[in-house]
This record gives sequence, structure tokens and C-alpha cells, in this order.
Amino acid sequence: MKIATLALAAVAAFGLAGVAQAADMTVKPRVHAQPQAETHLCKVARKVDEIPFGDIVAAVNAYHDEALETKSQALFSRSMRYNWALETSAWCGAAIGYTKTGIVDDEAVRKCACFHWVMIHQ
Repeated sequence: MKIATLALAAVAAFGLAGVAQAADMTVKPRVHAQPQAETHLCKVARKVDEIPFGDIVAAVNAYHDEALETKSQALFSRSMRYNWALETSAWCGAAIGYTKTGIVDDEAVRKCACFHWVMIHQ
């Protein structure tokens, strides 16, 4: 019981100085720049409906193959590129499934393109 009381006293004594520094709002936190996928492909200039069906199928299949290749390389297994490859393969796989039935799912195609762009530029 004495150890717990001493630990709480130490946290209270030393923690107050840390709280005062943490509450200091004069210094703005750094914000790390992230790739802006939204400016590139998430806001496609043309609507997906305006892109020919064959072009969509070719792009989605190419992006999916590239994501599978990136996932298989051990070099990227510890990087964010590996995580983006997982998302790219999932969304491109969904888009491929829709295109096999002759349907173009707008959300799947857009996310496939966006995650592929981020994967490449990561």
C-alpha cells in the first residue's frame, strides 16, 4: 500500500509540470504532410460513367495486379505501401467482381484508383 501511495505522490508531483507544458497552446503541433490522393484521383475530373467500360476494366485489373505484386514483395512488408497495397487489392478486387457482371460500381472504382495512387506515391 505504501508503494502505491508513493507512486501516486510521485505522479502528482512530477505530473503537474508535464500538464502545465502540455496545456501551453503557444506552440502549434507539427502536422506531417500526407499524400493528397483526394486531389489526384478521388476527385476525378470525369465521372466514372463517362469513362469507357473497357478502359475501366483494364485499369482496375492492372491496379489489382500491381497491388498483388507489391503485397508479395518482402521489402514493403514493414512500410505503409504494404498497407495501401492491401486496400488497393481489396477495392480493385471488388470492382473486378462487379465488372464481371457488367456493372461498374462507382465507389469501388474510385477507391481502387485512390488507394492505388497512394500506394504508388507512398
